[in-house]
Amino acid sequence: MNERKITSSTESTRSLGKYYLVSGVPLFRFLNPADRSFVANRCRLDEYNSEELIYRAGEPCDFLYILVSGSVTLEHSAPNGDYAESRGNHHDVLRKGDYFGIVSILTDTPHRHTARARTDARILKIERGQLDNILKRIPRLSLHFSSVLARRLLHQRNTIAYRTVCLGVLPASNHNAYLEYIKDLAENLRRVTGKKICVLHINTERMQLSSNRFHCRQIDVNSVAEARNIFDRLPESYHYLIIHLPAECTDINCAILEHCDELHLPSSAGPGEHRRAVVLQKQIQDRCGNLPAQIRRRFRLHTDDYQRTQFMHRLIRNITGQQLGLALGGGAALGLAQPGILQVLEERNVMVDVVAGTSVGALMGALWCAGINAFEMRNLFSRYSSLIKTLKLIDFKVPGVSLIGGKHIRARLYEILEDRSFADVRIPLRVVACDIDTLEEVVIQRGRLVDAIMASIAIPGILPPFRRAHRRLVDGGIVNPLPINVLSREGVSKIIAVNSMPSPEEMQKAAHPADNVFKILMHSFYSMEYRIGKHSTQEADVVLNPIPPDSAWFEFYRSEEYANFGREQMLKMWPEIEQLIES
Repeated sequence: MNERKITSSTESTRSLGKYYLVSGVPLFRFLNPADRSFVANRCRLDEYNSEELIYRAGEPCDFLYILVSGSVTLEHSAPNGDYAESRGNHHDVLRKGDYFGIVSILTDTPHRHTARARTDARILKIERGQLDNILKRIPRLSLHFSSVLARRLLHQRNTIAYRTVCLGVLPASNHNAYLEYIKDLAENLRRVTGKKICVLHINTERMQLSSNRFHCRQIDVNSVAEARNIFDRLPESYHYLIIHLPAECTDINCAILEHCDELHLPSSAGPGEHRRAVVLQKQIQDRCGNLPAQIRRRFRLHTDDYQRTQFMHRLIRNITGQQLGLALGGGAALGLAQPGILQVLEERNVMVDVVAGTSVGALMGALWCAGINAFEMRNLFSRYSSLIKTLKLIDFKVPGVSLIGGKHIRARLYEILEDRSFADVRIPLRVVACDIDTLEEVVIQRGRLVDAIMASIAIPGILPPFRRAHRRLVDGGIVNPLPINVLSREGVSKIIAVNSMPSPEEMQKAAHPADNVFKILMHSFYSMEYRIGKHSTQEADVVLNPIPPDSAWFEFYRSEEYANFGREQMLKMWPEIEQLIES
């Protein structure tokens, strides 16, 4: 068993870093802050080099392993039960957010697989005794692991050489559009993975889904006991099993969902269908005690061919652990380097699946996700190429809750984005703000884009809080200046982060002294943001820091210079980014 060295930084720094890592793991996303701290304080963080052995099949299991960066290969034992000493044909690739060793540690049996780092990897490890303490404190985790254990032991009993991924599909009705969705899902999974796929219709009308890319079977289930043994009724094993269930909430459906890794709740564009999907989701959540770990948000089926194709590509990448996320941080004018970074992504035809932004990162992310390309963004900002032009955006007011009213900024944003909402974006977008009264993080993903931007850029004391429902929202940088964990919580496995916040040393080198109220406020604000963001970068796979020399937060008139610098930094990092995309 390998013994690893833990980083040599202070204990408090390590604890805070582990807290951010735990917060980004989908397994722990439902925990409150106190429980996350409890888990973080009972983990150790180890680093492994590419191709390094983590453990060998047949060795005793002392830890639960949680992958927080990189990828790991699980090499399976031979079908006769012997442990393979060399790499065989059967292996699983685990990615960020996956955990392993759970069966062995809960059943007190040796490892059935050999685990090896596929790339450089960081792993949170929870020792057996500490895991017992965690499960006693958090019973919901114990229920989740019990369900996982039952599924995996079932696969072992059937001598399956790989783990079957089960996807439950619960449409809002029996409309033919849902059959097309299921067919698209199966065919695209087969095309991307090359693995064996089966669509299993349970207690539904006989369906005709003819395809030479996947198998299709019909099974009637009459009791909960039968539902819990559906795998025994399949004549062969599959890598992916798409389970099509009737549009109702029953004990049989809930028992089957216990086998599922994911649950899909599609609905058509009609308001009646959407309402049925909402009601169905609520009924399932209330009735089923142990839902799949990844419950997909309800989604409406697209009628446009291009939108449907793009949606399916992103869905498949999410299921297969290939989803690419982009986290854009705050930094005021320093964020003007971000269009240069986006420009390289466009030039290299990189498909980003989801964007999360804070403050100026929310602005850049909203523009880009709304369909404004990097070249157009650069043109928009180049119009403010002098200090005088920049000042036209500022409407000073008599000091009260803020120094600037924000009406001119809002009007300019409305000229660009009009009434576009989150429903209109071409790439899913998450905007981070902070409730100034509770200091809670608020992730905005519906409503008008202009409103979300105004909330996320409202620096306390500079711009007024934005009122949304019963909340007063301000700059998200107060609680989450670099929203990497927003992506991690959604299961995004590959994350590129753009940290536009200068370090205290960089601010000192810039030779722009804090000699007025604006600079004093902003220097204090970004000093705090930098320290928070520094720890959150641990969750990202690639981090860019496009801070030009002799730059300052207020120099919005240097947009072209900053964008060029961002592009240069992106090109320097491209080999690392390309490796991430292709892994």
